[in-house]
Amino acid sequence: DGVFTPPEQCEFDNHCRSGQNCNDSCQCVVGGSCGDGVLDPGEQCEESIACAGAGICNENACSCSTSLSCGDGTVQPPEECDNGPNNSDMTPGACRTNCQAAQCGDAVIDFSTGGQHEECDLGSGNSDSAANTCRKNCLLPRCGDKVVDRNEECDDGNTFDGDGCTANCSLQDGFTARCGNGRLELGEECDDNNRNSGDRCSSNCTLEGDSRGPGGSCGDDMVTVGEECDDGNTLLL
Repeated sequence: DGVFTPPEQCEFDNHCRSGQNCNDSCQCVVGGSCGDGVLDPGEQCEESIACAGAGICNENACSCSTSLSCGDGTVQPPEECDNGPNNSDMTPGACRTNCQAAQCGDAVIDFSTGGQHEECDLGSGNSDSAANTCRKNCLLPRCGDKVVDRNEECDDGNTFDGDGCTANCSLQDGFTARCGNGRLELGEECDDNNRNSGDRCSSNCTLEGDSRGPGGSCGDDMVTVGEECDDGNTLLL
């Protein structure tokens, strides 16, 4: 870190005597440094030189210990990765602080996990059933995901026409009643071509107030039971 702190012997080569180098564990050694494949004075092991006995080599420090832990910079099963101090639960694509690789569902939008670019990641908030939220595959909600999201009238899990829900997730006329289309359909008492209330036909296409009972009359610009259409007049042409 550039700051000399005992028991360190050095931080840079000029802290050591002539002919010595400052290795990665901040010790003055003759010759190379940790990771060069040569067992230098002060090193207990190297990448290609095992520890004596049953010790495990920490290849970043060339020291031996009886066990390794997540965060020491050495990948040891069941760890998937270990970048030591560079492990992070916030940096996209970084090895996580539990020494597991970045993945969808870790609440970080990674550039690519499993060959797929993430569009969102809310961690435990990802859902395949809630509307308008990040999906469990870390993709944004969209038409065809079987969830009716904002600006969708339906979502049957595909983007095909002809099955009642169109390719852009709007209701297809003739398949499902759609209040506000100006045509009386199954389950509606009226349809005045809008989704407003206070105009005798409510926002859910049921009759309001005084309109309930015998219903409206032909020519009142509101389709009610018994009518196939109503254009606001009784003219034939």
